[in-house]
Amino acid sequence: MESYLVEVIDEEHESCVIINFAESIQELVDNIVCMDQFVFIKRIKRVSDNEEIKLTKDVIDLEDLRMYRLLIEDEVSLRQTLTDTEEEQSIQ
Repeated sequence: MESYLVEVIDEEHESCVIINFAESIQELVDNIVCMDQFVFIKRIKRVSDNEEIKLTKDVIDLEDLRMYRLLIEDEVSLRQTLTDTEEEQSIQ
């Protein structure tokens, strides 16, 4: 399990950095999606090697991802998929 520093923008449009733990970048993003107080992910950095994860956009819109997440019915399969996926250096 890796630890990540994640710069997020909250509902009041204030930026803050939180730490989160995940097996993959996909799981990390899903963890943040489940935190309703945040609306955007601005930056992700893996703590172990200080590597910044490249985003394909300036920010990740969490509201869009929350709408997709509502369509998921099988949380067990989702968890398996998120933790079994190889880490990608780029995320959308």
